Order: sequence, then C-alpha cells, then structure tokens
Amino acid sequence: MSRIHLSLRIVLSASALTAFTACDLEERPDTELALDVEDSDLDIVELDGHTSTPSDPAVLLASPQGQQQQPVVQMWSWTSFGYLSALSDGDVVQLNNRQRGFIGCPDLATVSATPAPPNPTAGYAWLVHVVDVDNDGQDERQFEALDLNGNPTGRFLKMKNDDSVVCDSINGIGDAAAWIQTNGYGATTSGWTKLYGQMRSLKYDRCIQLTDPSAPIGDICPGDYRAFSFEVLN
Repeated sequence: MSRIHLSLRIVLSASALTAFTACDLEERPDTELALDVEDSDLDIVELDGHTSTPSDPAVLLASPQGQQQQPVVQMWSWTSFGYLSALSDGDVVQLNNRQRGFIGCPDLATVSATPAPPNPTAGYAWLVHVVDVDNDGQDERQFEALDLNGNPTGRFLKMKNDDSVVCDSINGIGDAAAWIQTNGYGATTSGWTKLYGQMRSLKYDRCIQLTDPSAPIGDICPGDYRAFSFEVLN
C-alpha cells in the first residue's frame, strides 16, 4: 500500500514541478521529488481513512486513481505427467480425466469429477504414496484424499468388488487402493501433444472409467473416458 501512495505523491510533485518550470526553469530548485521518496517512514492513510500496516491480511493491487482496488488472485502451477510411474512419494497431485475433468471426493466418501475445481485443496488434491503391496518388486501408487486445508485424511481412492470407485480407509494390505500404469498414449490438439495414461486397479485389474462424471466405475481398460493426466502441484 505504501508504494501506491508514494507513487501518487510523486506524480503530484511532478505536476507541480512542471507548472513551476513553465514559469522559471532555471530558478526552480529540484527538491520535491527527493523529499517524497525519502519520506517513506511516515504513516500512510488511505483515502477512506483506513491506516494500512504490514500486517493487513488484504493484499491489494495498484489501480488508477478513482477506480476500485482489486484483490490479488492466487495462482497455482503444476507439472503434467502421462504416466503413474512419474509420481514420487509425497507428491500432491490432481487426477485429470481427459474428457470429464478432475476427480476428487470433497465429502471424503463419494468420488466425482468436475471440469474446474475451486482450488487444488477443495477436495480434488491427493497425496501420493509409492508402495509395493504385493511384494513383487513393482511399485504401485496409492492416492490419499486431502481435506479442504490440504491435510491427509486417511481416505484413499479405491475400487470395490462391485466396480464402484470410492474414497475409503484401507483395510488389509491395501491392494484395492493400489493403482498401476496401463496403456499410455498421446492426444494431439492444435499442433501439440499431451500424454495420458490409464489407472488400473491392482486388485481387480480394471480401469477407472468416467462416462458419468458423478459416478466413476471400474471397467475393462480399452475404451473411452479412461485417459488421465497427473498434475503434480508445484
């Protein structure tokens, strides 16, 4: 906030300087700009009478005089992968179905998809666990749901024996919550190619399919609505 009002004072000083320069260029001392820049330790009062301090929770962007100031928009960045094997233990990831969007379980029970979650921690982010539950020397990935504050919940993405896909706790060795890579491919759009992979249940040997975004199911792996990219949040 200090920068906004300091720059405003500088503009006013420059205007005054211009006015005096038009009258007498050589006799007008060049002091007002330096005074305003050095006067940065003074309390700065907003036009509405509110005193801004470094502890203010609201961070505002500068805007032209007379226009309403706008809040800063929080930005997220991610790295996209087309293979489960690229995910490391401890990664926070979004699971992005090519046709239906991001899958999550905001209520920590029902899995569904949305084209654009409100933010990565609004029930659509997962903590990656790299495991080898069947001790065959090949790693699997488990996905633990994060709550709205980004904390692990103990609820994992699982497939059940009726082919439903849910968020639930792990019982036994965790093979129903373990996922392996199958059938990766690339899709080209507007001249660039993005890689996708399918998510196959270790226990049931079936892939997540999202024809209905509100009810993902397990199905045979060849077919549509089964392609995922894995967006690791940075």
